[in-house]
Amino acid sequence: MTFLHFANCALLAFGPSFIFYKAGKLSEYNAFFPVAYAALIYVATQAIKLLLFATLVPASEEGQFEILHEVLKALVNAGDVVGIYFALNQKTVGGEARVLSVGLGWAVAESILMRLAPLWIGARQLEFSWEYIQMSIEANFSLLRLIALTTLVWLYTHSRKEHTALSSIKMSAYAIILYFAFPIAVSFLQLQLHVGSWYLVIASGLFSALMAYVANHLNALYSVERQTKAK
Repeated sequence: MTFLHFANCALLAFGPSFIFYKAGKLSEYNAFFPVAYAALIYVATQAIKLLLFATLVPASEEGQFEILHEVLKALVNAGDVVGIYFALNQKTVGGEARVLSVGLGWAVAESILMRLAPLWIGARQLEFSWEYIQMSIEANFSLLRLIALTTLVWLYTHSRKEHTALSSIKMSAYAIILYFAFPIAVSFLQLQLHVGSWYLVIASGLFSALMAYVANHLNALYSVERQTKAK
């Protein structure tokens, strides 16, 4: 029974990523290696971030919200933008497929490193806990957010290189900042206001939907402005 609970949680956490790859454009482009490359870049980025965390971010009291600590964490986590930028520079696939492959690879690597071990250890315990269901649901929200973040990084860098869609540059930058500010709000809700875990899951889902909408809207705006300038 405990293994069945783990299997259900693992399927909920990792199944949508597999479906996204097989049912979308990535399988048509044979984008396995770009996805794997992005995952490797993710691992390297996290290793560098761990060093920065140990060096720059002071330890905080457990269960206490400290704004300076959270801001420093957000600044270090913003290093993901650099990693995603390098991952986007690989030329094995182009256009939309490249953005999707990097976003998917980043999200899958994050889920494996951050969630697989807790699920394997915790979801197989005799005592049932909703924590692991919530963790699996959050993996899907993270997939959506990371694809949105990858799209925003791509839009920002390409708009600057081509000197087009100036509005997309500003809005993409604001959205990227918002992405890394969101965990600060979550920590405040959790540690300071003691908001329940399911409310935090709902907030994460709503924010993920917002990020996806913004990224899709800016991508459409970028395409329109680029076509207009070409004429």
